Amino acid sequence: TLGGELKKEIYGGAGRVITDTYPQFKFVRIVGINKKTASIKLPHVMEFMEKINTGANTIDRKKLEGYYGEYEKRYENKLRLFLDPARDIKSLVSDVTERCENLWRSDMKVQQRWYNVQKEMPKLLADIFCIWSVFHCKDAYLETKDENVIMKPHVVQVIAVFRLMSMDIQRPMIDFSRMFSWAQNIPNHLCQIVTGGGKSIILGITSTVLALLKCEVYCACYSKILSDRDAQSFKTFWALLGVQDHIMYTTLSDLTCKELNRKGDIRQSTEKLFRNENTKAA
Repeated sequence: TLGGELKKEIYGGAGRVITDTYPQFKFVRIVGINKKTASIKLPHVMEFMEKINTGANTIDRKKLEGYYGEYEKRYENKLRLFLDPARDIKSLVSDVTERCENLWRSDMKVQQRWYNVQKEMPKLLADIFCIWSVFHCKDAYLETKDENVIMKPHVVQVIAVFRLMSMDIQRPMIDFSRMFSWAQNIPNHLCQIVTGGGKSIILGITSTVLALLKCEVYCACYSKILSDRDAQSFKTFWALLGVQDHIMYTTLSDLTCKELNRKGDIRQSTEKLFRNENTKAA
């Protein structure tokens, strides 16, 4: 193929710039990514994580490996099923949204919602990633019959979502002053992903999961260009799942400004404060 030819060393870096830049070569990039990530295996990931997560941050390896095994089996089965030309991915979308509604029943206590989400997450994440893969790559697969053109999440991305959702925590510390959402009780996380490790996909899918579970999601980045780029890449996917109005990609400065002004214009309130005028926000 032309994309394959352009990647050859005889063209220096110019050919790679073309294939990495233009959307016409999207599936050439996907094939390259799949080849790079094929060598990433679960045991290696777990060993590395155990080395860097010590003390209070120790991971539950057995639980994460169990979740991943359940996820992987379901993802591969669902992917084969919905790559069939006769299958419409919208039926899986309907199933996912209905299941998420049941996880958020108003008659459930917050702790029960947590356990339900924890139990359902491997299957839920497998289905969401299956929708993502089929939505973006089914046509290319049917045309080429080559599985290498299918965007698939690699093990680091899946485990990262599990960790961000605190899936390996046995008993959440429920703060009863924050009972509006089970998500408010998820511990904070600092997740480090190497350059080229797929941070955009991790954040996009995590945002999708939270939005499906009735959360209002804000994903902030230092760069407006990067934030807009990532939001644009997930725009049609979020619309398919009906969560596009519940996910906001923004910059850190804009998110800070929004939070500071949540109860009113902070500048006007500060000015009124110094003028000794009444102001609720102040």
